[in-house]
Amino acid sequence: MSWLVIYLAIMLDSLLSVAVMSVSAAIAGARVEVVRLGFSKLAQVKIRGVEVHVGPIPGGSVELAGFAGAEYDAPDSWWRLGRIARVLVMVVPWLVIALIAIACLGIERAQRSFIHAFGQLLVELDTTPLVHGFLDVARQESSAVVVGVVSAKFLAINLLPLPGSVLRNIVRELRIPPGVPPPKPQPQVLALIVGVLLFLHIAGRLLWGFVNALI
Repeated sequence: MSWLVIYLAIMLDSLLSVAVMSVSAAIAGARVEVVRLGFSKLAQVKIRGVEVHVGPIPGGSVELAGFAGAEYDAPDSWWRLGRIARVLVMVVPWLVIALIAIACLGIERAQRSFIHAFGQLLVELDTTPLVHGFLDVARQESSAVVVGVVSAKFLAINLLPLPGSVLRNIVRELRIPPGVPPPKPQPQVLALIVGVLLFLHIAGRLLWGFVNALI
């Protein structure tokens, strides 16, 4: 049951961040084309012209008209939004996640969980005690606390320079002036290598911790 609670908390944060970004982008004036609610698509529906993909693997993404160098010149193109509007669309979902963490844990515990996440994700070699501790939280604490802890860790992960993280997306958008078609993305080999290695470092250690917890 504890694994299920953790899974549902991760799915909740993933789906909420994608949904909030979609709504924020639409309010800002960008056209939303595809919304992915979870990966490994199991179902697909179309809602008011927007394709919505649903899958069981936590995560998600939003495709916007004119996003990331796509050739689309119209008033509702992503790159026609002002720089501040583009950054706000990306930041608002994570402000919501931060508020959820604070609402579930209180300011002090949410802040502590967020700060500790960086050391847990980057420094601790053996993550088995971390996984056991997380499972203990899921068994002993309320579902709200589990959601709060997951939200704090989720926010910390997206502030690391990982591929697709909100930090990297914001840096990219700050480099694109408003009203100018962005160039097609060029592969940045060094940044890609660093991001992939960092991802493998985090994912490999967490996987090791989960495997040990199951044994």
